[in-house]
Amino acid sequence: MSIESLWSSRFQQHIQNIITYFARMINGLLYSFIFITCVGAYYYAQFLKASPSKGISLLLITAVLTLIITRCPIRTFMQKPDAVYLLALEEKLTSYFKKSLLYNYIIQLFPLVFTFLIMVPLAMQSLQLTVPFLCTIFIVLMILKGWNIYIHWIWRDSHEKNIWLITRIACNTLIIYMLFYIANIIVLGGLLLLLAFAFLLLYTKKQPTKRIPWEYIIEQEEKMNIRFYQFASIFTDVPQMNKQVNKRKWLTNWIEPILHKKQATFFYLHTLAFLRGNDYFGIYIRLSILGAFTLYFVPNIYVKGAIAYGVLYMISMQLRSLWKYFSGNIIVALYPISTDERMNQFLSLIFMLISIQLVVFSGVVLIATRQLLIGFIIVVIGMLWIKFIIIPKTKKRISSF
Repeated sequence: MSIESLWSSRFQQHIQNIITYFARMINGLLYSFIFITCVGAYYYAQFLKASPSKGISLLLITAVLTLIITRCPIRTFMQKPDAVYLLALEEKLTSYFKKSLLYNYIIQLFPLVFTFLIMVPLAMQSLQLTVPFLCTIFIVLMILKGWNIYIHWIWRDSHEKNIWLITRIACNTLIIYMLFYIANIIVLGGLLLLLAFAFLLLYTKKQPTKRIPWEYIIEQEEKMNIRFYQFASIFTDVPQMNKQVNKRKWLTNWIEPILHKKQATFFYLHTLAFLRGNDYFGIYIRLSILGAFTLYFVPNIYVKGAIAYGVLYMISMQLRSLWKYFSGNIIVALYPISTDERMNQFLSLIFMLISIQLVVFSGVVLIATRQLLIGFIIVVIGMLWIKFIIIPKTKKRISSF
């Protein structure tokens, strides 16, 4: 297999994997996207109606675009065996990595376009910029993004990479700020010349070693895969994720009495798996914190309720895969407990975990609104939502596993 066909094969496998998971996630992902878009659009419109000052708008645009442009994760599709089998072909992998860089550049333009389009109304209203000039600015941002990806790749594993990261952040912030602040074509040309000078300086400076840092590249590839699988696990079961287990005795001690009573065996097992497994406990905590934080700052009470119940449903979707946690364990399969009883105990655990979050969310709403009646209504409707929507949906879903 040639180097060109190797990259094409890896790329096709990657795309096929993404399509497979997005097909599984489509329902939950679509609903979440519509919900987040509607809520975000509403509050963004309210923000624009408040007519933010030029200074605030400029700082917000600069900060957001700097973050998007500076962040340059690079996917190479490398695998662990490549460090052995491709070691002798290092000098021939130049075309492989060029294709990878081009792929990463194209992929990372999408969030840049999306973010820039969101910022356009703010820039036109507060900074009085025209559409043609904004288009010119975007071209500069595209060039700046390519420069960042290249610099990040060249100095990816060097001891100077942190220095270059700070340099990139400073350059990105300065260029973006000047683009939107002065809004002059002459300044625009000057910034382009400055960027060209930075490229020239890079080439005249001594470059880091050309040897391929296999461990670093493979580690970064695995991290990107884990991030994608963690995101996918919110909506569907992900068998590729390694089960990480922590003892967490400070959490598991309280369920020990259940074991000694010799009752609710699978309730105990699934609770133990939930508390010790990072796949479940970690995402449960993160979604809970995110939901509580959003509920506290969102002013509209109806939106608070929608967010609370939406997050509860997302948590239940994440916990469904816990049902299959012991599916490959022969000893657990020998337990003389019927499937219906096991399912009832599992659903009891789901009900308890979601109810705990409902109480937390209602407490946050109570603190934010200081109205006991609203907090009580959130709890009542939430219990109905859990009992008649979440639990039946969860039961139907795990029955099909």
